[in-house]
Amino acid sequence: MKRVEALYTLTKEMLELLDKPCESFEARERLIESIDAMLNKRETLVQQVQPPYTEEEVQLGKQIVEMDRIIKEKMHHVLGSIEGDLRRLKQKKDSDKTYINPYKNLETVDGMYVDNKL
Repeated sequence: MKRVEALYTLTKEMLELLDKPCESFEARERLIESIDAMLNKRETLVQQVQPPYTEEEVQLGKQIVEMDRIIKEKMHHVLGSIEGDLRRLKQKKDSDKTYINPYKNLETVDGMYVDNKL
């Protein structure tokens, strides 16, 4: 019972941590580090949980599974915000390059003189 309770408590902590908004890059970085540490700890707890289960453990297990589904959704949301930041960074980088050298990608043959008197 102790291992299932510890797993439930850790899963609940993860869910509460993901519920907090992370406004800045640093806050999101700390969130990712905390979640990573919790996932590693949770993995060892999951491996230690062995049957047979009591009725209480089965009920806690169902709640853990439901919380895990919500955690996955919230982690996908965090991943989406990271991907969005990466896209914006790439666009900014490309626009900065275009600003520095605006004629780099121009490939035109206009204004070219061809001498036919050979």
